[in-house]
Amino acid sequence: MAKLTKFVPKERPELQDNIYTAKIVKVEQKVWSEDNISLSWVFELAQPPYLNQKIWVYGSTGTTPTPKARLTAWGAALGYSREQMADENFDTENFVGSYVKVFLKTWTKETGGEKQGVTDLIPLTEADQQLLQLWLQQAQVTGTQKVAVQATSSNVIPLRSSVVNPQPVAPVVSQPTVPSPVGSPALATTPRRSGPIPF
Repeated sequence: MAKLTKFVPKERPELQDNIYTAKIVKVEQKVWSEDNISLSWVFELAQPPYLNQKIWVYGSTGTTPTPKARLTAWGAALGYSREQMADENFDTENFVGSYVKVFLKTWTKETGGEKQGVTDLIPLTEADQQLLQLWLQQAQVTGTQKVAVQATSSNVIPLRSSVVNPQPVAPVVSQPTVPSPVGSPALATTPRRSGPIPF
């Protein structure tokens, strides 16, 4: 007879409601009934000290990219137009593996207690991509990575997720960064001006 062991949950740093960089690791179809089908999303945080910590979507998304649907907004953040997603050959596996910024929020459940989940996806800026490259290098992640990039003003339809090959990034000496508070993601900051403020 096999001996059972006691389950001991892993100690993980507490996540505050904030914006984090994460990788989409799973987009799974959930069938609740014939006319109630949704998508469940799983993310893995890509920044220290939360590296590889899993987080989930707040609720779910529908499977039809209507103009006001969350799926349409999330697809756009990942670089896909509504028309692309409406194609019958489109597969949600296209989303898997993409790095994107996520907004994590805590809410109170109707049954009591609290739950935390991703409510929004945000494309990465060029500065975000440089920071991600450093994190991936520190985590010894190699090869090409899909990154959800911010569309430029000249692009009406967001570009398909681009591929980034992590390379060492030289530190910028002329623009110091301010360390982030403990428990929040590192964000690049602009140095403050000293002296009088012209009004």
